[in-house]
Amino acid sequence: MFNVDRPDWQQSAACKGIDTSLFFPSSALESAAAKAAIKPICDTCPVFDQCYAYAVSFPEKALQGIWANTTEGDRRRMRYSATPVGYRRNIPTT
Repeated sequence: MFNVDRPDWQQSAACKGIDTSLFFPSSALESAAAKAAIKPICDTCPVFDQCYAYAVSFPEKALQGIWANTTEGDRRRMRYSATPVGYRRNIPTT
């Protein structure tokens, strides 16, 4: 079995326990559907900011899949955009 050291914050992630295949779509169509399914989870996640910082801290192509509701393409566009783009989540009001 392959062991990976995971950041402690992942233990508190709202997506913990969800089938990981959702976060690793195999096509653009699957990616769009996955992002739509993941967005409500990310919107309520107590460690979203840590996840987002983790996702954008990796060099291009070093981190695969959807993290903080961003795809590899989203993160690439953020890195190379002439205008910095920040991801904003909708925080539900109670």
